[in-house]
Amino acid sequence: DEPSPAASATKSLRQELADLREVNDTLAAAVGACRVCWGGDAACPECDGLGRAGSRRPDPALFRELVIPAVRRVRSQERNVRPASRRPRIDGSREWRHSHEW
Repeated sequence: DEPSPAASATKSLRQELADLREVNDTLAAAVGACRVCWGGDAACPECDGLGRAGSRRPDPALFRELVIPAVRRVRSQERNVRPASRRPRIDGSREWRHSHEW
């Protein structure tokens, strides 16, 4: 018997959730964060909302594997970016307004 489309979809979603939890838990361990809420939930049963990145000792091997390459990439890009003009902006100027729009 072949599973129903709903049963297949449920199985697929459960597998995706398990995969995403594994990725989340791995990255949380790499940066020393709470795997449940990352410090964003004061009612978290794991950390009481105190589990932001760096609140715990990061896993050294995961940190080397996942974080250091990203930090190197950011530093490399920062070295290649030319500094912005040091000319002061006047608050009411059109340039200032446009440069701070979201």
